[in-house]
Amino acid sequence: MSKGTMQKMWASARMGKEPDIKEKDGKFYGRLSVATDGGLTKDKETDKYMQKTAWLDVSVFGNDAKFCKEYINKGDLVSLELQVQNNKWTDKEGKDTYGYDFICKEIKLSAKAEQKTDEPLADIQ
Repeated sequence: MSKGTMQKMWASARMGKEPDIKEKDGKFYGRLSVATDGGLTKDKETDKYMQKTAWLDVSVFGNDAKFCKEYINKGDLVSLELQVQNNKWTDKEGKDTYGYDFICKEIKLSAKAEQKTDEPLADIQ
């Protein structure tokens, strides 16, 4: 990757649970659990296509964390701008493990949970 570049992604997602936001010395921080559409997968038993869900754990800081604490709830539809960071750690067995950290750079409330924004998927044969 070129020097000075950043990996970013944008996601429209549903809040999987209430935001876990904390405050220390007037600074807000926390974690969000969001569900995104992971595309379609074919169910082997029914031979029908079903929507797949991808779950992301997102770190949130500052004013975005404060916004989440005040306005965001489980089930709400949110739009996120995320910074993606590669992460490497050594597990208990001493094996190198790789993953990603998702850091919220901006969050917007798209719809409250009680607002129905999604129609059920039609059966795809």
